[in-house]
Amino acid sequence: MSMATSLLAQQYRTSYGAARLNLRGIGTAEAHEVPEGRGSSANWITGHVVAMRGHVHRLLGIPVVEGTDALGIYARGSTVPDEAAATAQRALVRMWKESQAAVEIALAAASDDDLGCALDAPDPLLGETVGSALAFFAFHEAYHVGQIGMTRRRLDMEGAIT
Repeated sequence: MSMATSLLAQQYRTSYGAARLNLRGIGTAEAHEVPEGRGSSANWITGHVVAMRGHVHRLLGIPVVEGTDALGIYARGSTVPDEAAATAQRALVRMWKESQAAVEIALAAASDDDLGCALDAPDPLLGETVGSALAFFAFHEAYHVGQIGMTRRRLDMEGAIT
């Protein structure tokens, strides 16, 4: 594994580990609460990250986790779905776990040449290469994992990461 793929793998592993800690103890009811009437619910944040993982899978050339293609209600700019319309929190956490395993395997097999491949459509946020896009999505995920941590606090739960 090259230094670049090793660093990307570490970013995704660290983010996933923090997410697991932050999501611990957040049940179905808590996952749908919008803290203090503002922000996003833990369910929306989790669903959004899992939905965005589809981009990571496509960049790595691996199949998306079953069920993630149906997560359009968690797209950027969408409103927080009510519990009836939302995907179950347990299902989202399971999808994230399955995605993490697949991403780690794919990154372990990726070469510097793979990461250096040009994107079909360069983007100001994603950059010009597969590696730069993967780095952006790792940052994006870490940002939202932090939001889950803040949501814990707003739900009067102890912080999970000290």
